[in-house]
Amino acid sequence: MGEPPATAYNLHFNPARQLVFPPPAHGFLPTGLNDSGDTIGNLIHPTRFEGASWTASGLYLPPHHFRNSELPEAEMAHPFAALSSSGLVVGTRGRSAKRLAAWASHLANFGEKYWPDNLSFAQDVNTQGDTVGKMLLNANPVLVSRAFLIQPDRPPRYFDAPEGGLTDAISINDRGSVLFNVTALSTRVAVQRAWLWRGEEFIPLQVPSRCASNAVALNASDQVVGFIETEFGRRRPVLWTEGRPIDLNTKDAQDFRPTCLSGDGIVGGSALNIRAERSACIWSAEYGLQFLQDLQPRSTAEPLHNVVTINSAHQILACRIDGQQSIGFRLDPQD
Repeated sequence: MGEPPATAYNLHFNPARQLVFPPPAHGFLPTGLNDSGDTIGNLIHPTRFEGASWTASGLYLPPHHFRNSELPEAEMAHPFAALSSSGLVVGTRGRSAKRLAAWASHLANFGEKYWPDNLSFAQDVNTQGDTVGKMLLNANPVLVSRAFLIQPDRPPRYFDAPEGGLTDAISINDRGSVLFNVTALSTRVAVQRAWLWRGEEFIPLQVPSRCASNAVALNASDQVVGFIETEFGRRRPVLWTEGRPIDLNTKDAQDFRPTCLSGDGIVGGSALNIRAERSACIWSAEYGLQFLQDLQPRSTAEPLHNVVTINSAHQILACRIDGQQSIGFRLDPQD
């Protein structure tokens, strides 16, 4: 694998600030942070056991500040999944686990319009309002996943992988590149590969022979972060630049799980610290892996479990899990 490009800064942060103080038995899971500093997330309501379902309410902070006395209406799934730099929100809504449909703040409930009898999920949106996700066709005994792209005032465009298989569009950037995970159809074992769609062309992300891959995030420069999985089931975190993988394994921590990627190649996620506790961290080419708890003032450092996203100003959304509840935080870099 290749060598990572060097970065020239070392980030330190002001004390983490809790975003929402939910009522008892509720939680808050942050999901998006744009370059203007706006935040979205989902207020998680007490669990209802109706199949494998859950209820949540989407929150936008700011301008719609949350008050405990005004609980938003709850729906199944996570209504607010992604936020563009122009303030557009996409996600998934539904009144039951069998009626989940993609929606967008600028496209309304388009999942109900185009796929009323199937499940659909909106997973990302760019500044122009181009929205990507997947819809699930019920082909008993399995669900067939098919990726879509919807641009304003246009019908859905569907993606079929060059080598066939089930497609899932997980991210789109402002230049219009789309990140996919494709699962091959096989009678033996499902093999997943990550692809990038750019300029009307599918571009495979390189992996060693007989390995699978799973992408989790795309940035504005078409870098991709995710995993390579060996034929023996071992997973290795990687950063793809120009389609070539860079190994992110580090001696500073174990089981690094990347979740997000900044525009200049900083990777966020979680890893096991020296106490074997899962802790939020960032990785950069110059400084390797660093835990957020070590990058805050020690007297006020919050124990955080995972990084959710990083924007262009290096503001970070992170979360902590207390029991069954998630608590969302934002960290701002020190001047």
